[in-house]
Amino acid sequence: MTVLNDTRVLITGATSGLGAAMAAALVDAGGRVMITGRDEARAEAAARALGPRAIACRLDVRDEHSMNEETMIRRGFVPYGPAAQASKRCRG
Repeated sequence: MTVLNDTRVLITGATSGLGAAMAAALVDAGGRVMITGRDEARAEAAARALGPRAIACRLDVRDEHSMNEETMIRRGFVPYGPAAQASKRCRG
């Protein structure tokens, strides 16, 4: 298995199903994950189940203001660099 060495990965819809399975696999491989979903309580529960390498944040991908770079920095997920540039590249 690939070793991720603290690579940070944000996973949308990670409170259940495929997203939760991907989060668990990434943590097992040494990554750090931000579990996101529309229900913050479910995201928190999923992150707790994965341990200290996972954090949770409410995110509704239908709402572009649901999460921003400041939130990610405050949560310690983006220690430096403009996350906004990455999101602009993803949107095309």
